[in-house]
Amino acid sequence: MGRIRGKYILAAICACSLVGASLGLLVNVAGVFFTPMADDLHVGRGSVAMALTIATLVYAFGGLVAPKLIRVSTYKKWVIVCTLVIVLSTVGISFCRSLIPLYLFFGIRGFFAGFTGPVLMSILVNNWFYEKNALINSIAMGVSGLLGALFSPILTSIIEASNWQTGVLVNGGLLLVFYLPAILLPIGYIPETQGMAPYGAAPVKDGKTPEVAVWTIIPILVVLLTLFAATGPFVTAYPPHFPGIGGSYGFSSAVGATMLSICMFSNSGGKLIFGIISEKLGSLPSMLLYAALSSLGILLILLFPQTIFLYLGAALVGLVYTMGSVAIVVATRDLVGLGNYNKVYPKVYTVAIIVNALSGSVIGFIYDAFKSYRIALLIALIFLGLMFVSLILAYRIRKKRPFT
Repeated sequence: MGRIRGKYILAAICACSLVGASLGLLVNVAGVFFTPMADDLHVGRGSVAMALTIATLVYAFGGLVAPKLIRVSTYKKWVIVCTLVIVLSTVGISFCRSLIPLYLFFGIRGFFAGFTGPVLMSILVNNWFYEKNALINSIAMGVSGLLGALFSPILTSIIEASNWQTGVLVNGGLLLVFYLPAILLPIGYIPETQGMAPYGAAPVKDGKTPEVAVWTIIPILVVLLTLFAATGPFVTAYPPHFPGIGGSYGFSSAVGATMLSICMFSNSGGKLIFGIISEKLGSLPSMLLYAALSSLGILLILLFPQTIFLYLGAALVGLVYTMGSVAIVVATRDLVGLGNYNKVYPKVYTVAIIVNALSGSVIGFIYDAFKSYRIALLIALIFLGLMFVSLILAYRIRKKRPFT
C-alpha cells in the first residue's frame, strides 16, 4: 500500500483524540494531584491514590461494555454523551472537600472515559486499518504519553501558583478540547458506511469487505496473553508516583514532576518507535527489548537515587507504557487472530486495567506503611520477569500450533 491519505488520516486523528483524552489527560497526569490533594484534605497519599484506583477499575468495565453497546449508528452519540459526563464530573471533583464525593466523581469519570478509551480506539483502528495497524495503534497510544508529558509540568505549575482545584478545572477544559476531533470529524465506526474499505483490504463490494478468518482459540494462549497483559499495566502504575518517589529521596517536587514529564515523553516516543521497529524486527523481539529496558529503568531508580539516574530511569520506565498498551494489541492479534480480536481483547484489557488500578493503590499504601518506595520497586521487577516468561512461552506455543 502507498501512503495513508484522506479519511484514513482523519480516522487516525480520531483514534488519537479518543485515547489521548481518556488516557493522556486523565490517567497520565493524575500523579501531579496526589500530594496536593492529600495535603489539602489531610489524608494519606494512599487514600487519594484510591480515587484513581476506583476510577481505573470502572474504566476497565467501561471498556468491556463499550463493544457491546456501541453500534455503527450510535458511535458518535456515545462519544458526545461520554465527553459531557467526563467534563462535568471533572468540574465536580474541583468542589470535593472529602474523600467520598472525590471517589464518586472519579468513579463516574473513569467509567465514561473507559467507554471511549483504548478498547474503542483499537476497535476503530482495526475497523479502518488492516495494514499499518501496529503503527497507527502506536501513534494513537503515543499521543496519550505526549499529552501527559506536555501537561504534567503545566498542571504542576498551575497547582503551585494557585491550588489543585484550579488545576482540575484546567484539566477539564483540556479534556473537552481534545475530545472534539472525535466528535466533529466526519469519521464513522466503520469505513464501509462511507463507501470505503479498510486500509490494506480488498475494495468494497456490495457495501462489504471480505470476511476475516477466525482462528481456533487455544486456551493456554489466552491464559499466557492475560498474564502478559497484566504485567505491563502493573508497572505503569509507578510513574504517577514519581513525584512522591523523588520526594522520598529528598528532592523537590520539581524533580518528581520532571521525572514524570520525561517518562511521558518516553511513553509517547517509545510507542511510535515500537510501531516502526516491530515491522523491522518482529513483534516478539521488539517486546522483549522494551521489557529489558524497562527493567533497567526500575533498577536505576531503585539503586542510584541521584538526579541524572532518576531521569534516565524514568525515561526507560516510560517504555513500559508500550508494553501495557500497544504490545497488548499486537500480542492479541498475533496470538488469537484478528477474527477473534473483538471477543478476546476487551476481556484481556479489562484484566490489565484492574491490575493497574489495584497496583496504583497498593503502591500508595506501601509508601504510607514503610515511608519508602523500595519494596514496591522490587515488586515491579518481579512483574517484569513474568512479562518475559509469558511472552516467550506464548509465542513458542503459537509457533507450534497451526493458524486454524
